[in-house]
Amino acid sequence: MLGINTNIYALDVHETLRQNSLDFAKKTERLSSGLRINRGEDDPSGLAISKGMEAQTRGLLVNIQNVQDGINLLRYVDGYLDDVQDVLLQIRDLSVRMSNQAALSVHVGQDANDLIPSDMNRLYKEILTMGYHLWVMTRDEDEFFNKLKPFAEFGEKAVFNDSFEFGECLQVGPDADPSHRIEIFIDDIRQTFTDFFLGVGVPPWNNINGLMDGDGYLNQAKSLLTLSDQKLGVISDIRARLGAQDRQLQHTVQDLQNQYINITAGKSRIEDADLAQEITGLARNQILKQSANAAAAQANVQPLAVVDLLGAIYDGLSPGLARQSAPQPGAA
Repeated sequence: MLGINTNIYALDVHETLRQNSLDFAKKTERLSSGLRINRGEDDPSGLAISKGMEAQTRGLLVNIQNVQDGINLLRYVDGYLDDVQDVLLQIRDLSVRMSNQAALSVHVGQDANDLIPSDMNRLYKEILTMGYHLWVMTRDEDEFFNKLKPFAEFGEKAVFNDSFEFGECLQVGPDADPSHRIEIFIDDIRQTFTDFFLGVGVPPWNNINGLMDGDGYLNQAKSLLTLSDQKLGVISDIRARLGAQDRQLQHTVQDLQNQYINITAGKSRIEDADLAQEITGLARNQILKQSANAAAAQANVQPLAVVDLLGAIYDGLSPGLARQSAPQPGAA
């Protein structure tokens, strides 16, 4: 049907052009953002799935930080105990030297204020000094048993206390499930060295200048050797447990990294745009858009065919009919 009031051809072309423009805008948006899903209408179910995966991946990144904090805590405690063992080893070395009764001199009855103390007395004073340092490192109170700020802290959190001894929770998973938590255990060493100082003398040592005979120094040296070996074993056991937990957390970090990579890959397949496909579609869309513009121009010209048709009809009238239709001369 050829009509002039309603141009059906132009309406069809304009609708196709509108669809091409919408598709062109969508592909341009995907290319500029790199995302296949920019709003809910693009893929409602895909959007819901990808946002759920995003929550997991973001939680995993935080979990990795949590586990790294736990590893740093364990390594801080391990380093602290390494210093404790170093002091114990120095006390042990001094005790071994003090046990060498045959090579060291002892001035029995020497005045405590004498500027030339005996060899064993000098070693004993050095041991007491190192012992006091060990006392400070392993207590949360001074020599008068006044409570002080905790002697070992990680981020202002005391590490050698009852709470860590019975386990502190570390969040290592993205969800609230109990399986996504690991407990860190750190032995309370505040009482570990209590009996150690029974052999050395609890500070303040009023007898630091006190003199003993050779057998007295020798007995002290034997006692310190036994206690040092015992406490070195205790600290070594604690550090071994810390090391096992450190390894566990390192494996946990690796597991979290693998989860993060795989979940991110799944999210990418749902959410990210295939740029090669979008570029190809954009080129096709541009060609169709130009073709639609040309077709729209032709469709708008289509009604002009009615004028040509009317002219052809007029030019095709017979001469007789034309004369009859023409006005006659002299007619009123």
